[in-house]
Amino acid sequence: MGPALLLAGSAMTGSPATGALLLAALTVPAVLGGPLVGVLLDRAPRPGRLLAAALLS
Repeated sequence: MGPALLLAGSAMTGSPATGALLLAALTVPAVLGGPLVGVLLDRAPRPGRLLAAALLS
């Protein structure tokens, strides 16, 4: 998906910086959310249920 976003952003605007910005904007939530979910799973008394709920939502 990453290369497609880079190509789509640069094709629509003519600037490769737009494609890079689009890809970066989509990866920021994963970079910030990953450690938070990890901490919640580490501290949860029953992490299996929390993980299942997170995957289903």
